[in-house]
Amino acid sequence: MRVLAIDYGLKRTGLAISDILRVTVTGLPTIPSQDIWKRLSELLQQYTIKTIVIGLPKTLQNTDTDMTKPVQNLYEQIKKVYPNQEVILWDERLTSVMAQKTLIEAGLSKKKRQNKKLVDQVSATLILQSYLQSL
Repeated sequence: MRVLAIDYGLKRTGLAISDILRVTVTGLPTIPSQDIWKRLSELLQQYTIKTIVIGLPKTLQNTDTDMTKPVQNLYEQIKKVYPNQEVILWDERLTSVMAQKTLIEAGLSKKKRQNKKLVDQVSATLILQSYLQSL
């Protein structure tokens, strides 16, 4: 059974999905956040997803950010719309920083590293990898 990760933002949402054995992680195309419900429905129909992991933004001091409440609201809504689906909030501190480092290490140009869609996709991938490593 697969695991889906969501890196939710007010404008864009990064997505990543695991393989059936939960060994490899694939970043999915970043979507406009207003399309989250349509895309989530499509993914749940297309794949057998055991768990949805949503990145929870916190500061390094473990306090809320301006995105913490919108993410918590999304979490509650997904649990309500899909009551049989396992949904988990996952600490996403430093994933954007790690995503930038990953893109630098991959040798991407500065211009490509400024592509926020790519950063969101890599962030979702890192959230999912972190979750899977914890299992």
